[in-house]
Amino acid sequence: MTETVDELIRAAEDALRRGGLDELSLREVTRTAGANLAAVNYHFGSKAGLLYAVLEKRLTPIHNERLRRLSELLERAGDDPPPLESIVAALIDPLFEALSELGDLAPTLMELALRLVTHPPERPRRSGGVTLVGVLRQFDKALARALPALEPSERWRRL
Repeated sequence: MTETVDELIRAAEDALRRGGLDELSLREVTRTAGANLAAVNYHFGSKAGLLYAVLEKRLTPIHNERLRRLSELLERAGDDPPPLESIVAALIDPLFEALSELGDLAPTLMELALRLVTHPPERPRRSGGVTLVGVLRQFDKALARALPALEPSERWRRL
């Protein structure tokens, strides 16, 4: 990422901490970042694109940690099915650990994630980070080993 991109994301996070999602002003974000207003559209395509980038910055490390824990779990299990409880812990624990570290930003990021999932704007440019769907596909494979009798569609629904 460029310095401008990093500064815009940091400024957006700061603005979200202060005023929440409904009070987010691109003018304030760009002023804080030392960038012009056109920088948001240039780097992210839109305000929604900037918000996706904020989420991606915070979620990518969580997803990477999930995958790391899953990999360790599968390595320990060898040819045996991995324990279901351990699969669930590898998926859930990194999220809650990260949320506790985010402090007052956590509720706003959760609200943002829910809004973008339930009312997605036009899909912004992506930087290629790890996606939740990609992570869930890996967990689905582990669950298939742990719950071989469960139909794939039901397994995915539960996941």
